[in-house]
Amino acid sequence: MILSNSKYDSMLLDSGSYKSKMHLRIRNLKPEDYGPYTCVAKNSLGETEGTIK
Repeated sequence: MILSNSKYDSMLLDSGSYKSKMHLRIRNLKPEDYGPYTCVAKNSLGETEGTIK
């Protein structure tokens, strides 16, 4: 889990009744920051995940 701090800023944007968007801002990007990031969403109906490579 990535928490907002001086390096990372995560923002959750509500896009309607059944839709949300999450943005992740990475400050002072370095070579070790490159790689996959996975977003996991859970609710009472189930779970889903997506990966940014």
